[in-house]
Amino acid sequence: MSYFDPLDIELQFLSTKNNINNEDFLNESFEEVQSKYSKKDYDFETQINKLFYMTESLNPEILESENVNIAHKNTPNVPLNNIAQKKVLYIHIPKKKLKQKSFLGRKKKNSEEIGEHTKNSEDNMIRKFKPRLKNSLRNLINSRIKENIKFPDNIINGQTYKTIEILDINQKQTKDTSVETNRELLQKPIKDFFSVDISGNYSCYPKNFNELLIKELYKKENGEKVTCILEKTILESIKYFRKDENIINDPNYSCFKGLENSFEDFKRELLLNNNEEYTNNMINLINNFETMYYNKRSRAKRTKKAL
Repeated sequence: MSYFDPLDIELQFLSTKNNINNEDFLNESFEEVQSKYSKKDYDFETQINKLFYMTESLNPEILESENVNIAHKNTPNVPLNNIAQKKVLYIHIPKKKLKQKSFLGRKKKNSEEIGEHTKNSEDNMIRKFKPRLKNSLRNLINSRIKENIKFPDNIINGQTYKTIEILDINQKQTKDTSVETNRELLQKPIKDFFSVDISGNYSCYPKNFNELLIKELYKKENGEKVTCILEKTILESIKYFRKDENIINDPNYSCFKGLENSFEDFKRELLLNNNEEYTNNMINLINNFETMYYNKRSRAKRTKKAL
């Protein structure tokens, strides 16, 4: 319905049946029209003053008729007694003429409406950065494993595998942009971050493979070359990634050496594939990642209504 349900039902019927030019309809007196709707539970006078609008799509011949009175859109509050004895034309405004309410978020595939939720939206930028950080950390850890630790016959926990490395994990942690979850993530040790179920793309590995491998790393000779990374938090890795001076110059974080190069690579890719504004917004988001979440208010949890 456009504006007023009871009248709109009648209007849609008239429009569908092409009765807008019907002489009988135009010749009805105001009293007959009012009587027709007297059984409806609404204020007829108020509704009729609000409903009469003139559109460009009307037939000019109808507009020029002496028997037709139109309450113009610029004078919505035409006194009822001024049109009481005149003939009334009901004008139905098609839905496409009405101003539609704009909804945020993804639009339907065939929708012509332009969504306001784009790649420039904060949550989408977060979902782009977090996987990048994850992949950079994973590559760093795997390079340290390859350089320093041996696994004879690629055996872990009695099982032989094609390769021994930290595998990609499921996307749950990287897709989640909620305040509470990301506050917890910032303080999470990297070993816990990678100990979740691996991606479903690995069919020949158990889902807890990363957890099994990380436990083995703590037992291995030279294992500290890797575990020193695993003991650090996600927030500490972000600070080293973006080259915070108090972190990158601290010997306690030298295990991250090389991670900062990933940030430079990321900036070059951003500039190559995006405009300068998007690149600057992404860099600003990375530089203020923890502040952004600490300053945000978490959304109240929904409570289920009692049946």
